[in-house]
Amino acid sequence: MKMKKITVPLLSLLMVFAFAAEKKYLQITELSNWFFSHGSELESEGPKDTQVDGLSYPQFYGFQDVQAAKGLWIGCKNYQDPINGATYEHKVIANGPRQVDELTSWRTQEFELVGQFDQCEVLVNGVPSARHIYTDKVDRVDPDLVADRMIHTEINTSLGLTVTRDIYAFSHSDHQNYYIYEYTFDHTGIYDSEGNTHTQTLNDVYFYWQVRYGCSYEAADYDLNLITRAAKWGENQMNDWSYPGKDYPGYEGIRAAWSWNDTHSERFTAPYDNLGAPDFKIDGHLASPHFSGIGVIHADRSASDKSDDPEQPSTYRWLGSNSLVCYEPKEFDPNMMSLRYKHMEDNPGNIATVDDIPTGEGRGASQADQVISSGETADKWIAGGSGGASMGLGFGPYQIAHGDSVKIVFAEAVGTLGWEEREEIGLNWCERANFSANELYTGASGDLPLPDGSMTGDIDEYKRSWVMTGKDSLFQAFQRAINNYNNGNGYQVDVPPPPPSRFAVLPGGDRVVLEWSDNAESYPTFSGYRVYRALQEPDSTYHLIFECGNSTGEPVVNTFEDRSAVRGFSYYYYIESVDNGSSGKELVSSKFHTMTNEAANLQRPAGTVLDEIRVVPNPYNRRARSIQYGESTGDKNKINFYGLPPRCDILIYTERGDLVKTIHHTFPTGDESWDMTTDTNQLIKSGVYIARIVVTEDVYDDASGSVVLKNGDSDYLKFVVIR
Repeated sequence: MKMKKITVPLLSLLMVFAFAAEKKYLQITELSNWFFSHGSELESEGPKDTQVDGLSYPQFYGFQDVQAAKGLWIGCKNYQDPINGATYEHKVIANGPRQVDELTSWRTQEFELVGQFDQCEVLVNGVPSARHIYTDKVDRVDPDLVADRMIHTEINTSLGLTVTRDIYAFSHSDHQNYYIYEYTFDHTGIYDSEGNTHTQTLNDVYFYWQVRYGCSYEAADYDLNLITRAAKWGENQMNDWSYPGKDYPGYEGIRAAWSWNDTHSERFTAPYDNLGAPDFKIDGHLASPHFSGIGVIHADRSASDKSDDPEQPSTYRWLGSNSLVCYEPKEFDPNMMSLRYKHMEDNPGNIATVDDIPTGEGRGASQADQVISSGETADKWIAGGSGGASMGLGFGPYQIAHGDSVKIVFAEAVGTLGWEEREEIGLNWCERANFSANELYTGASGDLPLPDGSMTGDIDEYKRSWVMTGKDSLFQAFQRAINNYNNGNGYQVDVPPPPPSRFAVLPGGDRVVLEWSDNAESYPTFSGYRVYRALQEPDSTYHLIFECGNSTGEPVVNTFEDRSAVRGFSYYYYIESVDNGSSGKELVSSKFHTMTNEAANLQRPAGTVLDEIRVVPNPYNRRARSIQYGESTGDKNKINFYGLPPRCDILIYTERGDLVKTIHHTFPTGDESWDMTTDTNQLIKSGVYIARIVVTEDVYDDASGSVVLKNGDSDYLKFVVIR
């Protein structure tokens, strides 16, 4: 049968392509991720443009991403396609894990970030400086929202099902490592961009989520390269699942599928156990002890029975990540749609091979079960498995008539050791593991404690036992998400007080002044404020430097002067609102709302005499930088200019007269810093440099009103860099 030609109006095409590139973010908790407008997070399509990108936890430390690719497939049987008039035994529309058809099959109608309150205004020196200033842009404020943030998406599909996806993020300290996804599939019948509809009942419908996690970005793709780069796309990923009858002890009844990055086979060619990816180059911390997965909360029994069906998901499956079904949608190809449907449905007989890569049963032994029983590592066990294995969860079969709907709710979570535990356990292992690349080996000895309180002298057993406790953290998150949703009255996590809507950091000559708004004080259980500060870089350790209200005995105020700041160093701040603990646990607003991302430095008053301008340190000696400014990466390559006029240009030349950097000093103080990079972002080398200071605006004497420096006045300074 000849396929019907589809004509899409130009306006519709423009709308589709406008949505195609749009991403929104949930970044106000320790779990951070980006989300596509078409409803699935595709491989290598995230903001970092790399294979592991997103689902970062804890996001504060950076490069903790574990998300590789996701797909949502919807399929049914015996479907008469109104687009081309063909009848298909299996009709499947695929959204990911690598590609999606946004013109025909997945057409976004609504996409917005909703906030319980708006993005905070965070200023340093009057400049917007919030950590997530560009990614936490709230489209709509809803004070009755059940969570701090929600991403709402509505998509029409070519099957006639309209998909609504609402993703909730909670800043309560016990709920920061999971999101709750609410999916509603409404049979509106709308199957094309022109709004045409059909009313045929959809038979044997399955909703199938394919998820591929990978080793943390830091361990496999960052400068450290602590484990083979193939681990970043899940080559040695283990996939396991639980359901009634195959329970995870202590969490009976939880329906879940999860992944972790197990030992890679390179351990047999490199003389160390790489589980957890210990950082044997810098500080020993475990770079990849994450467990990530999906815990099911609710699935309708049928389109007419909205009670939870404990037998859903009906399909737990693993599949090779490089299988043909993981690529082009091919949503009018009968063979490809039938292959996909076999992955989705609850049929233990569907143990096929695709590209010589076996697929798991509908239920039964998980990929992890089979790998462990084989004695192999995951990357060696799966034939042709350079891409490793992904996990899949299928819900169905459902009969959905026109006007009916089905709702499915699940939590996505990441569990891991606390950061201090990751540092301690990894360092203990590194100090005892004797291999040539290990820069932290000290020959330490002695037994080490296991999680159950016993002791062991086997450092690999010690490390593995602690890494595997991340599974408990993951299931604890699943349980909290289930309790959060199933409390009888909708979501009911105790809500922390809101942060100050405005937080300003104003560096002065001998202090840094902090000011904030009082909006949080109208919150019913508000109790006080706490201010934290970090030195040198925004991702270093923050220390409490001020608190008021609560049990401090100090009155609630809206300003604080940090007089302990030292000239020449960079400081970063955040403020949190605190409640009175009436819920049984003290709650605080998320630090990510007010955390600054620009340095605050003590500033001298602007100068009025050019020959009093100084370059500090001079000479700059790389070997003495710990004495000059400290070893932290934020300030280790910094030169300061002191005594500058309020507005001037600093032109920096080599000794032979080549201009390498132009700095426009526009803030009305006497200080300006330079990180010793050129205008082409190259780090300068050792040598003698000349700075020409050019006044760009007349400077007046405050007392007499006379001009003391004219626009165009200039002077020269010489300084030395030793690298």
